Amino acid sequence: MGQRVMLLGSVTFAACLLAVTACGDSDQQSADRQIEVHASEAVPVASFDDWASYSDAVIVATAKSESELAVSDAEAASGEGMVPRMVSADVVEVLWRHPDGPAEPPDTIEFLSAGWIRGDGTQHEMAYEGAVRVEVGSTYLMPISYDPGDDEWAPLTPSSVVLLDDEASVAQVPDAAAQAEDTGPAVAMTSGDLAAAMDQATPDPVAEANRHLPARERYVAVLTAREAASGQG
Repeated sequence: MGQRVMLLGSVTFAACLLAVTACGDSDQQSADRQIEVHASEAVPVASFDDWASYSDAVIVATAKSESELAVSDAEAASGEGMVPRMVSADVVEVLWRHPDGPAEPPDTIEFLSAGWIRGDGTQHEMAYEGAVRVEVGSTYLMPISYDPGDDEWAPLTPSSVVLLDDEASVAQVPDAAAQAEDTGPAVAMTSGDLAAAMDQATPDPVAEANRHLPARERYVAVLTAREAASGQG
């Protein structure tokens, strides 16, 4: 693979909506503006150790199609609210897979992604704060997790998805501060470098013991174990 991953810092994902702000000039109320949604993270994604703890594979994938999902009758009648979006992406390369994780990811994965927000008679694209919006035709680095209950693969969090092009990414990968310490504010990694970093990562032992659980439930188990250990102290 010819892509290089540019390390620019770590970001966290948004799962519970806290606030909505418009991107761009506030005086331009155009229909094509993007709405940025601020939220709290669902699982940690601040390091490769986190990726190894909660993702089951790291892939390069190209988004090939998207579809708008139906909203409730009440939301449709009001003309307001959030419109969910389903994205289909072709898996180009599997860079890393947990040795005790599920089978190899499928050739194509489908997952919910930031969709649109309706209001004032218009529909605006939505993006999570600190995350790229997955667009059809673009290629991304994605740590993905498997949900055995739904038999589905999906990106670990929106903020952990990295946009790639032929030269470098325009988004973030974890551990940037440590790796950029002696080389400046940005460090480029090849696909092989990233795979090696994942192989060297140290997953949380409780997450490892609960590898059979979906990522969010795995993280709940980690938090529960930490609370129990704190109580005993």
